[in-house]
Amino acid sequence: VAWGSNQSNQSTVPPTALSRVKAIAGVGAHTVALKYDGSLVAWGTNLYGESSWPFASENGVAAIAAGQLFTVALAPEGSVQAWGFNGSGQVTPPTTVNNGVVAIAAGTGHGVALKSDGAVIAWGRKTAGQTAVPIEARKGVIAIAAGGDHTVALLGMPSTPSAYGAWKSHHFGTAATQPTVAGDLVDGDADEIPNLLEFALFGNPQSSDLHILPHMSTFSGIAELRFTRPETADVAYVIEASFNMATWSVIATLASNSSLWTGDAAVTETNTGFSREVLVRDVVPPSTAPRFLRLRIIP
Repeated sequence: VAWGSNQSNQSTVPPTALSRVKAIAGVGAHTVALKYDGSLVAWGTNLYGESSWPFASENGVAAIAAGQLFTVALAPEGSVQAWGFNGSGQVTPPTTVNNGVVAIAAGTGHGVALKSDGAVIAWGRKTAGQTAVPIEARKGVIAIAAGGDHTVALLGMPSTPSAYGAWKSHHFGTAATQPTVAGDLVDGDADEIPNLLEFALFGNPQSSDLHILPHMSTFSGIAELRFTRPETADVAYVIEASFNMATWSVIATLASNSSLWTGDAAVTETNTGFSREVLVRDVVPPSTAPRFLRLRIIP
């Protein structure tokens, strides 16, 4: 539903945006809607193509943001795309946002991206320093927002540096720095769960523990995913959903060293002392067939 100024039809919602929409964005005189299938619907002004979708993405779109006469989209694989007016380079994102991005925002003439490692990247108009990311926002950020000519970042709670390194030292001792023993993809206990995943799922790399793998089930027709994670983890957790196991979309994200989940899914955590029991519930209404859910870990 939209109302207010309608000089460019920005308040006239098209039929294709009247159902199955999970996110919206609007600035100036154009509006963008993101549907559950990853497709976009845009309306209002289109002076610079801001209400068009010039990019083809096999996996659709995971998140959207709207600036003044331009649009920004986040692909499920973590890359950023932008189109529309480019007077200040706002639709020419830097190569640093070609992967690993978990959230986006847009101001009047600048774009902002949050990386999985908690770093903020900004580009476009810089007349007020809005794209000059301070050192405090180059790590440990868990959420971002953009105003007209300013940018805001939410910092996570300070944590012990290198939780992963401490975990390696605990389990491998003096061999913690040896790549053949403590490397991310090494599977010393031959349970097909490499070290990085053992850490992310609160496992033991020296004993077979298949029970730590995420467990999917359904409740009242809605898909659920359960797993355990450490109390503090310097890796990012990304939950994705799919109807066909071919096209996936991001529904929840936990940035590195963060305790705040972002996204559309309902996520609850139970603190057990040194770990957290995580329950993720999909957002698809019960009238729709349950989706498949999966967990990705990003170092």
